[in-house]
Amino acid sequence: DKMQKHLSENPGISKCGMELVNLINQNLNSYSFEQQQVLSSILERPQMQTSTITPNGFFRVHYDLTGVNALGYDLNLLLQALDSAYNFEINYLGYPIPPPDGTEGGDDKYDIYVQNLAGLYGYTQFETKVSDSRWTSFMVIDNDYIEYYSTGINGARVTVAHEFHHGIQGGNYAPSGSNSPFRNSDVFYYEITSTSMEEFVQD
Repeated sequence: DKMQKHLSENPGISKCGMELVNLINQNLNSYSFEQQQVLSSILERPQMQTSTITPNGFFRVHYDLTGVNALGYDLNLLLQALDSAYNFEINYLGYPIPPPDGTEGGDDKYDIYVQNLAGLYGYTQFETKVSDSRWTSFMVIDNDYIEYYSTGINGARVTVAHEFHHGIQGGNYAPSGSNSPFRNSDVFYYEITSTSMEEFVQD
């Protein structure tokens, strides 16, 4: 398989960092004070140069115009991809939307941060438990997808379809009575269903 060959030749490239980022966040107290300081700064929402809202108004995209995180694909195509993911996953499949995050990111829209992830397609980070089975979240995606299997805007397209579905999962179906948006035994199912959204939304 072409994809497996590409990943085996480029072991630094991972698909989704959701499990790793959220497990570190949930277990932050297990690290030394110095490690907690470093990890906390990494886990904070990124500060970007500017932002814009998708045409349908549900997402706010935060991005840089210059520097190492500068957007390396067409912004309008990214905005279209996000609205397509929303339209398919919410309007067509009927999933409930992820809960709003109050004023985080500047307003209550679902936030996407575009950064140079250097080998990671993206991740969804869960933030605040707002009810028994609902968590707020935000998404971080790569800024150019250079040297990825799916490059440029195509990498962004499949990533937002995948990561938005994680936002739906933890945003509506988290295990009740838990202080976590997912159980370790859920991760395989979270990932396989979110991966299917890449194909369903973007073909």
